[in-house]
This record gives sequence, structure tokens and C-alpha cells, in this order.
Amino acid sequence: MITHDAVRKLLEERKAAEHVVRGGMEGLVDRWEATVKSAQRGYAHGLDEWRNEVDGRHLLSLAMEVAPPAQKKSMKLRLDAADAKFWKATESSGTCVWGASVCEREAWTATKEWWYFLVPKKAGDALPKELAKLAPKGKKA
Repeated sequence: MITHDAVRKLLEERKAAEHVVRGGMEGLVDRWEATVKSAQRGYAHGLDEWRNEVDGRHLLSLAMEVAPPAQKKSMKLRLDAADAKFWKATESSGTCVWGASVCEREAWTATKEWWYFLVPKKAGDALPKELAKLAPKGKKA
């Protein structure tokens, strides 16, 4: 049975998948830690999968805003540790991974929603090729 806490309510309102809602804050942090490990090892998937990964981090940032203080405190150390590892395993993509029009519509910035502007340093062929298509003309992604 799903308990209805503020985080799960937010996830339901954002139409997150049922397993994401069920996992709540703990599930979001678990998934982010797995994403970080994948980026550290060498990300083997393409752009759509990467977008899903960083969308998870975005949901996590929104969840931290509505989480009760005790829940926020219990997750913050894990989140901070995962974020620090993520920063070491990634580099600037030169553009938002969702493209300029989505980025502009959502008003995302590389300062506040930084996860949308970073990609793994170690990635297979698919992700860099797909990112190159997003880069503004004359700029390398």
C-alpha cells in the first residue's frame, strides 16, 4: 500500500510512473546513485536514456523542496555525495541535453538545473553522436 506523503503526492501530480511514485524519495535517491555509478563506469546508452536519468535528478530536486524536514535531512547526505561523484564523472555538454527550445520553455539554467547541462566523460558512441546534433551550429557539443 502506498502511503501518501508530500513527495509521492508531487510525483503523482507530475504523472511519474507508478514504480517511481511507489519508491518515493528513497527510490529517487537510489536511482540517482545508480545513474552516478553508470556515469562513472562509462555510460553505454543514448540520449533518450540520459534524458530519463537527468529527469530523475530534476524530480529529486523538486521532491527535496516538498519533503518534510526529517526526510530531507535523511536523504541530503546521500544526495550530496552522489552529486559530488556525478560532477567528477561528467563534463559540460555545451548545451541543454533537451535542446535549446525545451530549455528555454522550462527556463532551466546551467546554474540551477545543472544536471541538464552535463554528460558523462566516459560514454559509448551513441550519446556523443546524438548530442552533436543538439549543438548550435558552429559549436561542438
